[in-house]
Amino acid sequence: MVRAAGLRDGDIDPSLPIQTISTGLPFTIVPLRGLDVMRRLQVNLATSSEYLNQSGGGTAFYFVSRETVDPPARLHARMLFYGGEDPATGSAAGCGHCLDGIAHGVAQPDEPVLIEQGVEMLRPSRIFVRASRRDNKVVNVRVEEEMLWKSCAEKFLSESRAPIAAKKYDLHKHQSFSMGLIYH
Repeated sequence: MVRAAGLRDGDIDPSLPIQTISTGLPFTIVPLRGLDVMRRLQVNLATSSEYLNQSGGGTAFYFVSRETVDPPARLHARMLFYGGEDPATGSAAGCGHCLDGIAHGVAQPDEPVLIEQGVEMLRPSRIFVRASRRDNKVVNVRVEEEMLWKSCAEKFLSESRAPIAAKKYDLHKHQSFSMGLIYH
């Protein structure tokens, strides 16, 4: 697994298991030791795809660390896949929360948890996750994403050469958007 993900010996956090979890779409959750490992992460897509296909681990690795940039965040995450890097992966964040948050006691059932993602690609996102517990199972995983999009919107508007649109949408007042998803 270490070689398949492009990691070195000692990069994996030994206090949490590597585990494939699904809330509808399976991801292999890979707990890493800290932000330094996250920053130098370079996934070999060929070997990781081969590993994931053979192990039934879903379509991608979702890397998490308990060390965060923002103190209120409980997890720092990265999602690298064949299309590049995703700044906010709600479906994977729900799975990551099931592993770290609920299963290992980092959060209480129904307690909101903040996961930060997209930091390394300069598109920081805040993903709020909560889940319930029933009969020793994690259920009702809920995810809300908030991504700072001001620079993306400004780039789109400048490329479309639409100065009126820039005035119509006050980008300084609306710097984030939210999307609520519910997984059962």
